[in-house]
Amino acid sequence: MGILGFGRTVDKYLVVVSYEGGGRMRLNGIRVRDKKTKQNASNHTQTVCWSEFDADGVRTDQGKGSEAKRLEPETLEKLLRELPMIAECRFILERLRAGEERVGKWLAWGSAGAPKRGTVGSQGKS
Repeated sequence: MGILGFGRTVDKYLVVVSYEGGGRMRLNGIRVRDKKTKQNASNHTQTVCWSEFDADGVRTDQGKGSEAKRLEPETLEKLLRELPMIAECRFILERLRAGEERVGKWLAWGSAGAPKRGTVGSQGKS
């Protein structure tokens, strides 16, 4: 560790929601090494949205990707708001904190918090 914490690396994790076709979405978690990591994830052609978390699991940043158009705007906002509370996201953050570099999991999320297999068409509908 450097003087006054300078030169110290800070663990950050990125959880990316990607559209996988057939109405399915997947969460992919990666350890952030530099600004390029976040930029690459944000610009990826399958990215719906992403959130960056610190080592304590507190969200520090978030954004939308090119596939955000797959969701209604209010559904996308709800997903971004609820992402830190979704079980799959918490699982991914736990695995990243435990030292894994990359973790992926299918997203089961739907309206009113009812678990679904991540079908985009079912988001926000009963």
